[in-house]
Amino acid sequence: EYGVVTQASTQDSFELTRKRYKIFSVLNTRFQFQQKENFEYKGCDKLALPDSESKDSNIDKEEKPTDEVCEYLGGRLIPILTRSEGGIYYDKGVLPKITVISNPILIISDNRFNDFSGFMAKQIMFHPDFDIHKMTILSGGSAYLDDYSIEALNQFPFVILVEPKIRDRNKTDSLLALYKKNGGKVVELSSIRMHYESLHERSGSIFTEKPAWNYSDEDAKILSDIFTFLESDEEKSRIEIIKFTPEDLVFRVETSRDNQVLQYSDSFYPGWEASIDGTQTPIYMADGLVKGVVLPKGEHVVRFYYDPDSLKIGAAISGSTMIIFLLFLVYKLKKKK
Repeated sequence: EYGVVTQASTQDSFELTRKRYKIFSVLNTRFQFQQKENFEYKGCDKLALPDSESKDSNIDKEEKPTDEVCEYLGGRLIPILTRSEGGIYYDKGVLPKITVISNPILIISDNRFNDFSGFMAKQIMFHPDFDIHKMTILSGGSAYLDDYSIEALNQFPFVILVEPKIRDRNKTDSLLALYKKNGGKVVELSSIRMHYESLHERSGSIFTEKPAWNYSDEDAKILSDIFTFLESDEEKSRIEIIKFTPEDLVFRVETSRDNQVLQYSDSFYPGWEASIDGTQTPIYMADGLVKGVVLPKGEHVVRFYYDPDSLKIGAAISGSTMIIFLLFLVYKLKKKK
C-alpha cells in the first residue's frame, strides 16, 4: 500500500488516471508509444490495437476498466499508428511547450521536503477543479514569508500558505493585511503528513491514498471555491521564439493583462535564471514541475538562461588558482636569477 506506482493500467482508478495525465500535460508529453506486452489501454475499444485481445468481449469482467476511465482516455488520446504489436498515440489535452496562463497562484511553505514546495504544489494541482489551462501554482521562492515584498505578492490573486517560516510576526501580519487590502486572498492550508523513510517512497506516495503531504477535506472545499472562481483570459497571447538553445532561450511575448505567467515546459532546476526586458526577474517552479515567470501587460522580451552558482564558484576558484600558480612561477624565476 506504500509502494510507488510503476506502470499505468486501465485498472487504475479514474482519480489516479487523471493525476497521471495532468503530469503528462504539464510536461508537454504529446506522444505515447504502447507495446502489446504492456498495453495500458486494455479494454478501451477506441484505443485498442488491431487484431488484439483488447476488445471488451475478450476481457474478463473483473479486468474491464470503468467507463469513466475509458471515456477520459478516449477523449484525450488519438491513435496515430496502430499495429498488432503496438501503437503510437497523440494526446491532444497537453499544454503547449511554451504558453501563457492567466491566473498565477503562489504557494509559500516551510519547504520541509527541500523540493521547492514541489510535492505540495503537485498535490494542489491534482485537485479535480484545478484547470491547468487557466491557472498555475508557482513555488520555489523563499520559505520565509518575511522575504516577500508587497509588490511580489500583488502579482498573485491568491496566496496559499502552508506553515511558512516567519522571523518577524508583526512584519508578516502587516504584509498580509496590506495584501488583503489590495484585493489579494490568503488561504492557509492545514497539513496531513505521512512519514516515509526513503525519498523514492515519499515521491511516489503522491500517487497513493497516503501521500506524504495532503490537505483536509475542508481545505479541499475552500480550494474548489477558489479554482472555480478563476477565469481564463479570452484574448490570445502572442509568443515569438527569438532564440532556442538548451541553456539560453529568448521569447518575445505579448500579453493582454498584467500578471500572467509565461510557462515553459522544461524541468525546474537550480541554476536557471530569467529576465524580462533585460531586468532579472524571479523564476518559479510551475505546477511542481516546470519553469514559469510572471509578466506585466504588454510586449516584452523574456529570457531563460542557465547560470549556476557552481560554475561561478568554479570559475573563481580556477582563476584564483591560475593567479597563484603564475605568482609562484614569477617567484621561482626571480629566485633563480
